Amino acid sequence: MLEHGTPTGTQPVARRKVGLSIHATVYVAVNVLLITINLSTAPGQLWFQWPLLGWGIGLLAHAAAAFSLAGRRREWRAARRQLRREWRDSRRALTAHPPQTGR
Repeated sequence: MLEHGTPTGTQPVARRKVGLSIHATVYVAVNVLLITINLSTAPGQLWFQWPLLGWGIGLLAHAAAAFSLAGRRREWRAARRQLRREWRDSRRALTAHPPQTGR
C-alpha cells in the first residue's frame, strides 16, 4: 500500500489518514443502515440519533488524534531515533571491519 521510497515521516501520516477514512466510511454506512431500520420499524420513536452521536464523538476523537501536533512530534522523534540507530550501527560496522588499504 505504501511505497518503500517514501520519506520517513510520511508513512505514519498516510496510515493515519487511511485509518481515519476507513473509520468515517464505516460510520456513514452503519448509521445509514441504523436510520433505515429505525424509520422502517418505528418511525414514531426515533432512537438512531443516540448511536450516531456516540460514535460521532468517537470519530471526532479519532480525527483529533490522527492530526494532532503531538502525534507528529512523536513520529518525528521516532524517525530521528531510527536514523541515529542506523548511523550508529553503520559506524560500528566500520570500526569493527575497517576498510583495508591496498599495499
